[in-house]
Amino acid sequence: MSTRSVFRYEHPETGKGPYNTVEGLNADHHVDTHPSWLYDGLSSCAFPRHSSYLSGCKSLEALRSWFEGWEDKLAADGFEIVVYIVPNTAVKYGLSRKQLAFDSTEVISRKVVELSYV
Repeated sequence: MSTRSVFRYEHPETGKGPYNTVEGLNADHHVDTHPSWLYDGLSSCAFPRHSSYLSGCKSLEALRSWFEGWEDKLAADGFEIVVYIVPNTAVKYGLSRKQLAFDSTEVISRKVVELSYV
């Protein structure tokens, strides 16, 4: 089975990403630079509303670029960077190639990235 790493910010208590709770993030991330799943060709992953798909990025560098300027706020709010290993077949890429969606029911492993090492 071919696998890949997926990087994402998530809160350790809820497992949710920052768009659910970080004030100002949605307003700051415009559709032209940070498209939602709807505008990035990933709408099939978002519906039904309680889909098993989560958002992420293909690399740590891509994740940091996506959230550039928000790193301190995310850390202050308790968010961690997590790397998931998933089968390639569980990943769908956005048209922008800046983000991806992965099926959380197919996760092989999950590990919190120690920020002191990156």
